[in-house]
Amino acid sequence: MLLAMGAVPTPEPAQAAAGDRVEFPWVMQVSKNQPNLFPIYSAGFPGCVTGSDSFNVCRTYGFSYPNTAEALDYADLWSFPAAGEQGLVIRKDGACFTHGTASGVHANGDFTQVKLKGSAECNPSGSATALKHSVWYHDPVERTLVAVENGARSSFAFGFDNTVNPGHETSPAGKLTNGQSPMGGGWVFPDPRLFPQTPVPSGPDVAKSALTVSTGIRAPNGIKEHTATATVKNSAGTVLAGQTVNFRIFNEAGSALATTAKIKASGTTNASGQAIVPITATAAGTYTVEATIGGKHITDSMKKRVTFAYEVSQGNSMLEVSSNTRYVNGPDPHTTKATIRSSADTGSVGMAGQDVTFTMLTSTGAATTDAKVLPGTVRTNSAGVAEATITATKAGTYRVQAKVLGSHISGSPNLTVTFIDKPVDPPVDPPGGVDLSKSALTVTTGSREANHKTQHHQAIAGIKDANGDGLSWQAVSFKLYNWDRTPATEATITSSVNTNAQGLALAKITASAAGNYWVEARVGGKEITNSNKLYAVFVDAPPVVSPEQSSLSVTAHKPYADGVSEHQATATILSTTGTAMPTQTVQFAVFTQTGTATTDAIITASAATDATGKAIATITAKKPGLYMVEATVGGKPVTGSRQRFVEFIAVPLVTMTCPAPDSQDGTVTLGGANVPITATKVRVYKREGTGAAQLWGDAVLSGSGVERTWSFTGKTPLPSGTFTFTARSVDAAGKESADSAPACPMTVTRELPLTGEKHIAPVLHQSTWVPEITENNWEITVTEGTTVQVISGGGSAELTPGKSYTLGERLRAKPVPEPSAKLYTQAGNFACLDGGGIPLPSSVFNAATGVITLDASGSTRVTPPISCAVTNQTANVSFITKREGGQQELPARGWKLDMASAADGFDVSLDDIYTVLDARPGTYDLTATAPAGLSVAGIERLRLGVPACRALANDPISARESCWERIGDGGRGVTDAVPQGSHSVFRVLTAAPLEMPALPLTGGIGSWQFTAAGGAALLLAASAYVLRSRRSVLRSAQANR
Repeated sequence: MLLAMGAVPTPEPAQAAAGDRVEFPWVMQVSKNQPNLFPIYSAGFPGCVTGSDSFNVCRTYGFSYPNTAEALDYADLWSFPAAGEQGLVIRKDGACFTHGTASGVHANGDFTQVKLKGSAECNPSGSATALKHSVWYHDPVERTLVAVENGARSSFAFGFDNTVNPGHETSPAGKLTNGQSPMGGGWVFPDPRLFPQTPVPSGPDVAKSALTVSTGIRAPNGIKEHTATATVKNSAGTVLAGQTVNFRIFNEAGSALATTAKIKASGTTNASGQAIVPITATAAGTYTVEATIGGKHITDSMKKRVTFAYEVSQGNSMLEVSSNTRYVNGPDPHTTKATIRSSADTGSVGMAGQDVTFTMLTSTGAATTDAKVLPGTVRTNSAGVAEATITATKAGTYRVQAKVLGSHISGSPNLTVTFIDKPVDPPVDPPGGVDLSKSALTVTTGSREANHKTQHHQAIAGIKDANGDGLSWQAVSFKLYNWDRTPATEATITSSVNTNAQGLALAKITASAAGNYWVEARVGGKEITNSNKLYAVFVDAPPVVSPEQSSLSVTAHKPYADGVSEHQATATILSTTGTAMPTQTVQFAVFTQTGTATTDAIITASAATDATGKAIATITAKKPGLYMVEATVGGKPVTGSRQRFVEFIAVPLVTMTCPAPDSQDGTVTLGGANVPITATKVRVYKREGTGAAQLWGDAVLSGSGVERTWSFTGKTPLPSGTFTFTARSVDAAGKESADSAPACPMTVTRELPLTGEKHIAPVLHQSTWVPEITENNWEITVTEGTTVQVISGGGSAELTPGKSYTLGERLRAKPVPEPSAKLYTQAGNFACLDGGGIPLPSSVFNAATGVITLDASGSTRVTPPISCAVTNQTANVSFITKREGGQQELPARGWKLDMASAADGFDVSLDDIYTVLDARPGTYDLTATAPAGLSVAGIERLRLGVPACRALANDPISARESCWERIGDGGRGVTDAVPQGSHSVFRVLTAAPLEMPALPLTGGIGSWQFTAAGGAALLLAASAYVLRSRRSVLRSAQANR
């Protein structure tokens, strides 16, 4: 027996060899005088019925079995407390056996039950209250299981009484008892079933071994790592430690070794059979991993790939807009450009294929339809740039907003564009002309900062007439020159302005570089007073921090919320001119996703910028979730503040390395790492199909500290089906962690044994002169491809799911089958049953074609073993004769009935010796032959469709005339069918009277007396002699056929 807590000691049979697995099922015997007082109830099925007078055996789902043998076939595997110890009686699927004692004495109606897996009574780690009715003590002296109530043993006990199976030792306690009153026959242990195990080679099996790689995306910075894991197993699926696995990494197509990615060249498997190596890359891309043992690829080698790529960084991305003003509805629109970069970009490399969404806002940040950007969404080109144009239907200043992945990029939504109304044609000049001597130019004094958004000089041209009055609508043109009188290229001025009502024309002067710039003003092409005599002074501006130009970025990975693993927040502080600002103090804060204060995450409170203007803060969390990050400089938020989020994920307390997803033997070996220091054990859970997860067992822990690992091997191979496995750590208080993720899947498709049987159906009203033959004249076969296996007479075959097998039958080769065996034909199709006696579903077995195909996915469960049977049957034929107008009688010498079969080789000949024979069912042409001097008038057949007539097949002479039907005239050309399983009787009619031998003529009364008496006696004696002789010859012939 496979043990979880020990087992009832049972001697191992002598025939069990090394490598065999021995399993013991059990059932309950209940005394027939109390069949209703002590049933084994199944939870949810209280009406479990008695299988017979002596047995009341019910499984989990309320099935009953009519006899001991069938009950043993369906019994389950159970584990018991070790001798002298107490614990649970647990079935292999997690169900347990409970007692219903309420006060230490089993009471009427206090039914013992089988509780299903998952019940509180079946949890070995449950509380004393939960286990009140499920703990048993194994008495090694009395060999009983004693119910334990609140820590004390009761008088309620099961004895191991094997009276039904006398080959096993019985318990001195004898019977199941209720106090002193015997109630049942205890436990029945049948002989163990042996399952030979194939010897396990010691070396690795590359087909059983497999390669896996980590999922997700890593940054190609030569630091962030993917991992490749090779799990090495032998041909039996057992993991192997100390094995060397060689690794290489190729380009995505697998056509050449990678030059921008590295992988550790080799690794040695640990106790879990795993060799784990790191993979890094210095360039984005997808790479293919190779894993070999002894130069041979393991499963999935060159099929697993890892991906390295950078993620979008809104903080490193930048928005730009065109300068100056544009006319409303004018032909020259504004333009905007968004350059999208990754978290690793330094400003020179962009990210292609990113969608940027542009929208327009008013100067106060409100939504507007007065200005539009087209197209609204643009995908970045190979340089990472997305461009669009901006138009307006109303004069004003508008903000440009640009987002990627839903978040603002640097500069959004603070950069603005301005639209003005287009000027109208000027009115006619008033009378009088421009007086150049009266007109004059003035320029604002002092200095202004170059490259400043708001600081500028102003040039004012006052245009007057001879009377000194200002002239409106006079076009004044302005130009700027460097100090050396060359045209200025680093300073700009409004090139042409019309004078206002006061005769003044105002022009704005800006510069991108420090310097003195001469101002020229002309009207009508002529300079006015002071033109080219006044200059505007621009100086270099001191660097000033610009929160709008500055930006915040955060790392994109997902560290554990363990209070140690970190995110980073980087604030890049720039001046108004876009230059880096060192030694600036940046204040950081972290909030919940909705912006409220939190203590679940901690961030560096403040940090100073370095020479590149960057200040870095670290963030840790004790609770998984999304957190909002804030960065301020000078009390003002930088761009991206409170728009950047970091995510922390829950710590997977236990990791699991998944086994191969497909298995044909159902053996499972699991393992993993990351066992918490506080964990006292690791539990493995198994889920079958879509059912609930069930505890499978405790894992073995190895190592120490944070380096501890765990391993687990299922003691019992799984049946065919789909399963998933998870692991949970358990602390000293018994608290379980969440399941490891992802769950490991496995589909088990086990080979199932198949046996065949031949049945012989008797002929209805079988003649006693025709002996039946035995079933061993035939062999039942199963064929897959070109392989034919005999599955009857002790033979069997193992069916592999997914393959198709065709059932068949044939006559045995040795010893030579009985001659009459060839006269039997198949009666109906094969019938196949599973190990539970249930017919195989049509999806598995096609009865019409005799083909069995087991479900390769394991979703259609078939209980082993499979048994298939087919029935054969022959027919009997016999004949009698009847003189026309005379009596019926057995055929005399010279009578024959030849039956030519429609199938070659199966003709039958009946005569006065062989009046009855077996015949192959089918159609025959009948030819009757009469003795010399007689002729055949016709052939008749006994009506088989009339029960009273059919019953006289072995005594047709007694059949009345109405039982016969004419099937042909004369002795030839008569065709008739011989049905399978029937005894067909034919009657041949004569056309001339039978000649009698001459009697001695003595005359008178003596002659009459001889004729009446002596003749009768002589006739009876002769008839009896002929009949005895005929039957003696017939029996001899039948025996020697």
